[in-house]
Amino acid sequence: LQSARVVETAVVIDKMSIVERLQNFITDSHEIFKEMDQYGRESSFERTRREVRHQLAEAEKYRASILRNVNTFSGLSNDAIISAAQSMEEVFFKKGDTIIEQDDIGDTFYVVEEGLVSVLRKVNMKDKKEEPKELAQLGANSFFGEIALMTTEPRSASVVVLSPICKCLSMTKAKFDELLSTTNKIQAENRKLIGKDVLETVPLFNTLTNANKHKLLDVMLFVTFLPNTYICRHGAAGNTFYIVTGGSCKVTIN
Repeated sequence: LQSARVVETAVVIDKMSIVERLQNFITDSHEIFKEMDQYGRESSFERTRREVRHQLAEAEKYRASILRNVNTFSGLSNDAIISAAQSMEEVFFKKGDTIIEQDDIGDTFYVVEEGLVSVLRKVNMKDKKEEPKELAQLGANSFFGEIALMTTEPRSASVVVLSPICKCLSMTKAKFDELLSTTNKIQAENRKLIGKDVLETVPLFNTLTNANKHKLLDVMLFVTFLPNTYICRHGAAGNTFYIVTGGSCKVTIN
């Protein structure tokens, strides 16, 4: 009797599996027919435009995912990361090309999209007989030269193309500075909005006009505190007013 029940259960499960497969097939078929119908209704121009938009969106998503792993971009908002991804330009190199040279003043950051490069370094650049030592090989989804976006220090190594073709994405320091400037302005405006809301709730500032409140916010400075840092101490003389625009803090009494 138990064996019969097991067989019946197995048959029921198998039937359910078949029904699920049929339902999935029908759903997939509907989607395919919908796409075919859309394809048939579109003009060649509309179809090309849709495909290009899709390719651009995928490229933007890929670039943004790389930039999120770069420390230089870690403090930027998601919108700023997207803007940075959109501003990057494609550049191609062939085997043997030197993308960056050790000791040169750099101003460009690179992401390897396709191909392979070698990172080389010499101990003494003045010694023409010294062979550079390979520090690493970088393939697709790798990046280098990000320090050039923040400083004007000489390059610490050279990067030479190993593959027949190397496709990179590049961003200059000028572009990065422009992006940073725009981001800072947006963040400053957001902090002012937060500050305005806070001032409305503080009785001490109730007598101030809106114009004076705006002037007060204009002269306030943006300050960042590291974790576990004291902003002010109990018992110490206080002469500074703070508005918390991001993060959180703990209030304690000794």
